[in-house]
Amino acid sequence: YLDISPDIKQANVPLNHTICWQYEGKINAAIALNSRYILNQINYVMITQPDEWVDVFYETEYLDNWENVISARLIWKWHEISFDHQAEYTIYENKINFAPTFAFDNKLKYVYQKLTASLDLRYNTGRRDSENNYMKDALLLDLSFKYQLIKNLVLVAKAENIANNDYQEYNMSPKKTAVVLGGFELNF
Repeated sequence: YLDISPDIKQANVPLNHTICWQYEGKINAAIALNSRYILNQINYVMITQPDEWVDVFYETEYLDNWENVISARLIWKWHEISFDHQAEYTIYENKINFAPTFAFDNKLKYVYQKLTASLDLRYNTGRRDSENNYMKDALLLDLSFKYQLIKNLVLVAKAENIANNDYQEYNMSPKKTAVVLGGFELNF
């Protein structure tokens, strides 16, 4: 189906228009163009002469900005494994620092009785810092396991950035390294 819809449900987005073609069957596929006007969008700008007592090297500025996203998504299933692929290309009227121009996400999920295993691969490119220098592309790989103990309680184990790629969200921010987490999820 084709969806051409204005949406004004978000408080800081007075205009949001989407044109979407979607197919649902054995596979789900969608191609979309989303154009929205965002009020007070946060942009991080590097402080060129920080005060010697300041640990923060960025200050925020608020922009009224048009954001245009062209995206394609494909979801399909093979036996007990589901696949979700999405590519997005984003164009801003005013540059947003550190935001990727192109993002490609792949998710693989396997469900067997009470166990769910997920593998996520994310690739971001086209990020620029506040001085308009290109930042290193990011290839992040995450793995997670969930086991349903009882109806409302799930045991969770996650490993994020398991390839241990050097990745900085912002210049001069700590590099993200491999992280292993574990715990419980309680659902009400």
